[in-house]
Amino acid sequence: MHVKSPGSLRPIYRVEDFTAPEEGMDIVIVPGAWIEYPSEQFRKNCSWIKPLAASTTSDIRVFLFTYQLNIDDSSLWRQLLGQSSAVLDSLEQYRREPGYEQRPLLFICHILGGLIIKKALTSAHQYQRIYEDVTAGIIFLGTPHLTSMVDDSWNNLKLIMKANRRDISKQNLTEEEQASIVTVCQRFQELQLPILVLSVYEGKETKVRENLLQSWRTHSKSSQTLITEKLATCNYRNESLFKVDSTHAELGNVEVDGPLYQRLVEFFQTLADNAPTQVALAFRKVSVEEHADLKLEPQSSISSFRGGAASAAESTPDSQLSELVDSQTSLTTKSAASGGNRQEAAGNELRGRLGVQFPFSHVATLCRNKDFFGQEHILDQIDQVFFRQKATRNRADASKGNEAEPRSFALCGMGGIGKTEVATEYVLSRQHKFDAVFWIYADTTQKLAAQFSAIAKELGLEEKDTNLDDVAAREMVKEWLAEPVGYYPREDAEDATEVTWLLVFDNADDPDVLYDWFPSQGPGSVLVTSRYPYMKENAHRLSVGLDVSPLEPTLGGKMLCKLSGREDDLDASGISTRIVERLGGLPLAVAQMSGIIRRKHLSLNEFDEYYTENAKNLHDLHIRGSLGSYQQTVSTTWAVEQLSPAAQAVLKVLSVLDPDQISEKILVEGAKKVALDDFPKTKAVYFEARTELIQTSLIARNMATSELRIHRLVQDVVRETMDQEQLRLIFAGAIVLLSSVWPYVSGTDPTRNQSWRYTVADRYTAHIIRLEKLFGEDIRSRSYDGTAESGILFSSFAWYSYEHGSYQFPIPFAEIAIIILQTAVDKDRGDEREVTHWLGEAYDSLSQTSIMTGVGDGMKDTKRWIQILFDRIQKYKLSSDSQALGIAYNQLAVSHISKGEVEDAINSWRLAYETIKSSKNAPQFSETWPAVNLALVLIQEGRASEVEEFLIPVLNEHEEVLGRDDNTTVESGQIWRTMGNLRVAQERYDEGLDFHKRALENLKAVVGIKHDFTGDCFYTVANDYLRQNDDIKALTALEGALVAYKDEYHKPQIARALWKKGLLAKSVGNTIEGDILLTRAIKLRRELQPDDKRPLEELTDKDWDNLVFYWHR
Repeated sequence: MHVKSPGSLRPIYRVEDFTAPEEGMDIVIVPGAWIEYPSEQFRKNCSWIKPLAASTTSDIRVFLFTYQLNIDDSSLWRQLLGQSSAVLDSLEQYRREPGYEQRPLLFICHILGGLIIKKALTSAHQYQRIYEDVTAGIIFLGTPHLTSMVDDSWNNLKLIMKANRRDISKQNLTEEEQASIVTVCQRFQELQLPILVLSVYEGKETKVRENLLQSWRTHSKSSQTLITEKLATCNYRNESLFKVDSTHAELGNVEVDGPLYQRLVEFFQTLADNAPTQVALAFRKVSVEEHADLKLEPQSSISSFRGGAASAAESTPDSQLSELVDSQTSLTTKSAASGGNRQEAAGNELRGRLGVQFPFSHVATLCRNKDFFGQEHILDQIDQVFFRQKATRNRADASKGNEAEPRSFALCGMGGIGKTEVATEYVLSRQHKFDAVFWIYADTTQKLAAQFSAIAKELGLEEKDTNLDDVAAREMVKEWLAEPVGYYPREDAEDATEVTWLLVFDNADDPDVLYDWFPSQGPGSVLVTSRYPYMKENAHRLSVGLDVSPLEPTLGGKMLCKLSGREDDLDASGISTRIVERLGGLPLAVAQMSGIIRRKHLSLNEFDEYYTENAKNLHDLHIRGSLGSYQQTVSTTWAVEQLSPAAQAVLKVLSVLDPDQISEKILVEGAKKVALDDFPKTKAVYFEARTELIQTSLIARNMATSELRIHRLVQDVVRETMDQEQLRLIFAGAIVLLSSVWPYVSGTDPTRNQSWRYTVADRYTAHIIRLEKLFGEDIRSRSYDGTAESGILFSSFAWYSYEHGSYQFPIPFAEIAIIILQTAVDKDRGDEREVTHWLGEAYDSLSQTSIMTGVGDGMKDTKRWIQILFDRIQKYKLSSDSQALGIAYNQLAVSHISKGEVEDAINSWRLAYETIKSSKNAPQFSETWPAVNLALVLIQEGRASEVEEFLIPVLNEHEEVLGRDDNTTVESGQIWRTMGNLRVAQERYDEGLDFHKRALENLKAVVGIKHDFTGDCFYTVANDYLRQNDDIKALTALEGALVAYKDEYHKPQIARALWKKGLLAKSVGNTIEGDILLTRAIKLRRELQPDDKRPLEELTDKDWDNLVFYWHR
């Protein structure tokens, strides 16, 4: 489209000036909308470019594309996309001189600037210089990628365009403009340039509200992630994704030496080293041998293909073949090198000497699955690669003679995921589009050799009774594929100008086996199925492909219903979806279980129950005719028993962990402590085992995060191979491995609530939960004692979960820890001193959670803990136990207050404070919690005058060591909140607000916005703002409180916040809204205190405060 104000390029930096311009690189920076040059925002967003460019020795020119959008024009998005032609026009001006037209290009795009480049590259074929060929890489810093009109992320784009400008409407994107963006993104995705792409997305939420009252009325979120991983992903084969710990506004502020900058340097150096050769290849100025040596893998890919000399198929065809192809004496023939001219006199001679009759097929005994289901979209993706831009390809191929490279596509994934099913359906549904089709089983060299020999004879390349050696047969077939010649016996075929063939390599799991057999030339298409996940990533001419994913549960449920004939069952959709979720969406499993349902005359509901009790037997059961083209059952398809002992040991440990995001630190750091004979004790052995598992797709690996993933059904099958004794050995080993990386801190350690622990512990939480789920029932039933180390880990995890504000969740972990550790004491297992310490910690956690949830007897658990400490003090005489006793008295006070025994609670807190203070070598901050708790209750009891003498010293100690803006410990936040309460009680309201605001910032940083500590502070701040008559800020704070309260046991706090918000809404004129909120509040109150029948008008602040525990007031 025509743009009123087209942008332009301006050179801003150059590193060196070499004599050969094509040896260097041009960097083009395309900023987001509303970033002006020069400006402070531009300086922040681009200051890192200069050191980045200087990190390589290449000749680097850096250009900035500057543009402006006309705010008075409503079509902002059309203007933005229209800048694409200006980019290309400007590039022409700087790349006209000889040599510069082949200079590699790197685009660095900030947010919406990336849409300009996507549009430019998809329309670049209109220009004399093909920018598709010279583009070597793209860095997208938060660029959205949307390929569907139906997507929840469209609102994000509107917010991004609006940015911080108040003069742009929130409704700045029309349906027509959405369609334009979808077209651009779809075309860019289909383009699949052979380049490196780095897509960066946000790790922090961005505040997006414009009008506080409006967002309050609609209950909208105050913040959200604008560029998510999903929204940033372009689905490019060489794309790497990188998450930055930034909000949207901070995304472009790349700090030199920061994580993003380091990743950019790696990306850039790889690009600079390889880009000139890659671009020269695009212009057909380097040999195929040089191309094979190129290494342009993304960070998450590994290629096992070796480089080196070209295969024999790349040599010139023999003279006889050349003579025949070049002759003008052919009948109705098709050739990749020349069109067919009908000359009947020479036709019979050509038939006898060379030609094969089309259509030609070598597809063994493939049978089409009439029930093929749910993977049609993959067939379409293969079509896009094999058939897109055919005319463009023909022109390019003609320009380089007979050296056309086949198009290729790799289907990767674990056994049973449906790769061969998809390939079979593709061949049998598309065979009419090809003149010749070949299906080759590629799992061994022997099979490849036998099939190539058979094909050579079927093509008439050698007499049928001749015994060809393997190499000769292979090269004959590859020569034919390079220049295929044959004939149709039909008159209407003579207009055809090119042979098209399809070659399928099925089960090509070893790339080294496939290497020599892969055709390097010819006008055909190659489809590969492989368990090796990296087969599709820059392997030998296999740079396009996908990982075949499990069936989405709803779609898999439909497949299950269809194959089993149970579409009419009651709640068929819901039950079938649940079954498929249990099967992990594995097509093989769905097909196998469908056959079992039919054969055993089961309803879906009956099968659901049957599977729960008989999973192992059902995994083994082969119902004849139920598996389609699958030759294996769920139990046999992965051949676990054929793995090396080390790989099996790793797989067994993985089978008891959570299947997702398994940090490799778990498997490595504590390996030498594991009492499993075959488990890898060194990294070298582990790497070999990991490679074996990756190559069979039993696991997947994210190289960027060093995390593994395993299919849930693989876990089930692996566990089924072990007896009870083996499973318990694996449990013990997994506990040792997790204990080696778990950030142990005693619940009585005054420094336990530090933010660094949360980040570390969060990586391992899911795996501890998984172990308890698998083995907890046996431990509770006393059929298994567990291990002392497992009790210690569960005890520590219980406290960690309590710290996170999940008061119900820690209970089962504390309980199971008590069972294990008490058993260890009784049976003299483990280190008694360590075991009893963590036994006491488990009682502490159980007491805390019992009080907060009202489940259990917190007083009883606390007294049991105190007794353990008395015994330990007498036996070991450790100062740490004396300090822990002070914390136990603190918990005893909490137990008293939960029973309404206020004076007993105050006395216990004073005892706790004095016990800790008198302990020898007490760590810093030890008396914090008794002081804070005591202060809160005294303030609530109207005894604020008693507080300063012990709270001020605690405050001073913290601020002297950690500063006034500490955001590393919860304790700082709770001290400031309590000090704020004290100042409010003393009617020093401004000081109170200041303390409360500092507390809020601390708690948001340390525990996050969805923790009840933070919610309590939001509520307190709201009251401060109401005293100042600042209704808008009070409203914002109340919204924050309601976001934080997320669990059932937060009902009292939710009711109180709704009541306050309802009153506020009515006071500012929103009567209807206020009444709705107040109705919700009083409903919750009646659930909590059914005997209190007082009307809403009689209730006061104190009444609502009394609903909540003292700590939340």
